[in-house]
Amino acid sequence: MIKLADIEPKVIENHKLYAELVHERDLNHRRDDKRLGKDYKFLKDELEKVEDKECKKFLQMLQRDIKKIVCLKPIELDTFNESVEKDYPNLFRFFQEGTGGDIKKLEQYRLTKTIVKRLFDYDTFIQASTSISSTQKWGAYALVKELNVNICPYCQRSFIHTYYSDEGKVRPTLDHFLDKEKHPYFAISIYNLIPSCYNCNSSFKKSIQFKASTHLHPYVEGAEGAVFFKLNPKRKCSAIECMCEECHRLTDLLVGQYDVVMEFDTGANSVLVEKIKRNIDVFKLDKLYGYHTYYIDEILRQSQIYTKEHIKELGQLDMFNGDPEVREILLGFKSEGTSYQYKLHNNEQVLAKLLFDIRKDLGLITSESTFKERSLLNKRENIKGENEDFI
Repeated sequence: MIKLADIEPKVIENHKLYAELVHERDLNHRRDDKRLGKDYKFLKDELEKVEDKECKKFLQMLQRDIKKIVCLKPIELDTFNESVEKDYPNLFRFFQEGTGGDIKKLEQYRLTKTIVKRLFDYDTFIQASTSISSTQKWGAYALVKELNVNICPYCQRSFIHTYYSDEGKVRPTLDHFLDKEKHPYFAISIYNLIPSCYNCNSSFKKSIQFKASTHLHPYVEGAEGAVFFKLNPKRKCSAIECMCEECHRLTDLLVGQYDVVMEFDTGANSVLVEKIKRNIDVFKLDKLYGYHTYYIDEILRQSQIYTKEHIKELGQLDMFNGDPEVREILLGFKSEGTSYQYKLHNNEQVLAKLLFDIRKDLGLITSESTFKERSLLNKRENIKGENEDFI
C-alpha cells in the first residue's frame, strides 16, 4: 500500500497531446481511405446517429473537455463522476447498471457508450507502440516507463518493471481505479491508471467499485505510518512474574510459532484506517503476508548471530567502513544521517515495509538511546537468564 510520487508535468503534457491527436485523427479520417476497410465506422457518422438530448449533450461535453478529463487528479475524478450523475442521471444509471428507459432509449444509451469508448480508446492505448505520427509515440508502454513504478503499490509483493524491445516486452498491468466498464470516460485518464501486478489487478480487485473516498488511492496516500507489521507468538509467555501483554517468547519466534499481524497506529486518522482495512480485505494482504516466513526467520536468525559486539568487530575490518556499513548490509536498508536511522525504499524492494517493520518490532531498527528498551528480543532472559545487546 505504497503512495506513488506525483506524475511529472512532461508526462501529463504527453498524455494530453495523445488524447487530442487521437481524437482529431478519428474525426478526420477520409471516407475513401481504403486501409480502413469497408466495415470501418467513422466517428462522425456515429455521432450523427445520436438523437437523445441527454446523450448528445454528454458527448459534446466530453469532446470539449477531453484533454482535461484524461488528466483529472484522483479527487477530481470523483468530483467529475458526481457531476455526471447529477447532470446526466439516466445515462449515468445506464453506465452503472445497464438499464433505464424504453427500447429506443436503451439503443441511444448503448450507442453513446460505444462512442465514449471510441473517444477514450483503451484498446488502442495499450498497444505496444501507439504511433500517432512519425515523431509522436505514446501509449501504455511509454507511460509506465516514464512513471518508473517498480513495485506493485497495492501489495508491495511483486516487481512490475517495464521492458520493451524488438525481442520481447513486459510491463505492469494498468488497473482502472474506477472501473472502465462503468466509467468509460475514465478509460485512459492518467490518474485512473494504476501500475500494478496481475494478481492485484485481475485476481483480486477485478471490477470492484473503488473511490478515492473509500479506498487508498496510490496517488493520494499510502499506509506508511498508519499500519505496522508485527509478530505475535502463538504461545504467550507463561512466566508468573511476567504480566506484560507484549512479552514475546523467543523460543516461539525462533521455531516459527508466530503469526504475522497488521496493527494500526492508535493516532492514525480513522478515515484513513477504514480505507486501509478495505484495501487489506480486497487484496487479501493479511493472508498473503503470512506466507513470507522465510524472510522473517532469516531476520530472527541474524538477530541471534550478530550481537552489538559482533557488529563492532566486523566494522573494524578493512573491508567495511565502520559499524554503519555492516548494519546496512545486514539489515538491507541504507542508513540516513546516523547509523541507527533507516529509510524505507518502497519503490526498490519487494516486502520492504514488512521487513522494515519486523526489524523495528524486534528492536533491530531504532535509535541507539532507546535500543534496549525497544528490543523485544532482549526479553530472552526469561529463557536463558542472560541479556545481550543486538544489532
